Amino acid sequence: MAFDGLVLKSLINEFDNKLSGLRIDKIYQPEKDEIVLSLRGFKETYKLFISADSNYPRINITENNFKNPDKPPLFCMLLRKHLASGKILSFSQEGSDRILKISVSSYNELGDMVEKHLIVEIMGRHSNIILIDEKNVIIDSIKRVDFTVSSKRQLLPGLLYESAPAQEKENFNSFDINSLREKLYSYDEINADSFLMDNFVGISPIVSREIAFKTFKASKTFLLKSDLIPKADFLNNINNFFEKVSNFEFSPNILYDKESMPKFFSVVDLEQYGSLYKKVYIESPSKMIDLFYNDLHFARKIKLRSLSLVKTINNHIDKIRKKIEIHNDILLNKDKYLEYRLKGELLSANIYLIKGNEDKIKVFNYYDNSDILIDLDKTLSPAKNIDRYFKLYKKGQKAMEMALEQIEKAKKELYYLESELTFLENARSQKEIDDIKDELSKEGYIDNKKTDKGIKKQTKSECTTYITDEGFEILIGKNSRQNENITFKLSKGSDLWFHVKDYPGSHVVLKKTNKEFSDKAILKAAEFAACYSKDSNAKVAVDYTMIKFVKKMPGGKPGMVNYTNYKTIIVNKQNGEDLND
Repeated sequence: MAFDGLVLKSLINEFDNKLSGLRIDKIYQPEKDEIVLSLRGFKETYKLFISADSNYPRINITENNFKNPDKPPLFCMLLRKHLASGKILSFSQEGSDRILKISVSSYNELGDMVEKHLIVEIMGRHSNIILIDEKNVIIDSIKRVDFTVSSKRQLLPGLLYESAPAQEKENFNSFDINSLREKLYSYDEINADSFLMDNFVGISPIVSREIAFKTFKASKTFLLKSDLIPKADFLNNINNFFEKVSNFEFSPNILYDKESMPKFFSVVDLEQYGSLYKKVYIESPSKMIDLFYNDLHFARKIKLRSLSLVKTINNHIDKIRKKIEIHNDILLNKDKYLEYRLKGELLSANIYLIKGNEDKIKVFNYYDNSDILIDLDKTLSPAKNIDRYFKLYKKGQKAMEMALEQIEKAKKELYYLESELTFLENARSQKEIDDIKDELSKEGYIDNKKTDKGIKKQTKSECTTYITDEGFEILIGKNSRQNENITFKLSKGSDLWFHVKDYPGSHVVLKKTNKEFSDKAILKAAEFAACYSKDSNAKVAVDYTMIKFVKKMPGGKPGMVNYTNYKTIIVNKQNGEDLND
């Protein structure tokens, strides 16, 4: 996240174009540190969202709807008293810092037109929203700051408003290339990544690194005093950058990780992360901020809601792995069981040597031409001693057969649960989580009563459909039942079926049309199979074959199949398109 001075500058440009001259129609305070100004013009209406939240402070035009308290808080009532029906005069930035002044003209109690200012300070845990009059006297703030909170700067009604202490850096809005050149060439060593951040107010670390990266195509670049040509290139790029800033040439963009969690936003085109994150360009700074925080809150909410299911699945996985371990221990006794058979055979061949009252007997092992000592039960006859060893061998053999059978069954179950875990990790909506929860309930992994409380009525679980630019239809399963449905009910024998090799994941079907499958369509389907799989490698192997060569696995859980006559294609997982974006 990088709500820096550049973001604020871009927002002010947007506000000037859209909000200046509008009247404040309504004022709300949905949360203790948030306010919403409803603005109205001749035809247009906007909502300006302002947050002084310690973790996510911001300001932007929003399309979100907010639930407001039945009784408005005191600060909200105060804003209504002073700003309701007021006209937005201007938006201004203090230097290049994250401090915004909204100037409003409104009538006072005497009916005189007065100018008041709403100050928005975006400063992490020190963020605040402050209302001041035309003489810079504080009327009130959403967070009052007294001497117990800060000995340096108080924000209380009646006090003169003073800006936050200025940093000993330059204002990028009054960029002086000569001054910067002098600094750049005077130091013995310079960290290019932090150079802009160290010298200008309002430049975030991510933007500072970006300008260095655009110059040197690398991070953590250090420049020595003798690096004259690299410094010249760097200075030229910085000059071009600030020229774009002064002309309001911004590129709002958001970077998402592979789980569709938004990680960074900026009004500078971010290239330093390469293909590590998926980049989405947004049409305006306000929409960028709105989308970023909406997606962030939604992704975290979905993750929290799926945690209990993840825990349930992992508990079952742990039990199955322990079961496999126990049965593997039985298989480790194979030599012991074979030894029982050997002793039975040797005793049978040497029965004439057994007298009937000894507890051991030494006989010749004709398999390895050596003597072997065999324990005997003195209470049993020679024939019954022989029978005892063969019974021990048969018992062991049966145990091994059962162990192999149980291991095979457990591995199928383990694969199924790991598939569901993968689907859950890729879930991006409550509906997808509910579908998985319902399936686990039907398979007996969740108590039906618990499930019924969480899901009142289940609608049919439908797969995801994607149409390529060539007109091919691609079906993607988001859980095991959807996998089974698209493979065996929604497809024909001539359709192509895709699945990541040797890992749990989605079934993907490329539907046959009246034209041959194109390489582009095959690649796209394979990329979907890679994207919605457990394989976390950058390069992913995907198998594909015709539907007629895909068969249900005998005794397998939903979606488990065997397939033949397949080809394998290697794709970049990063190219897989997340259809939830």
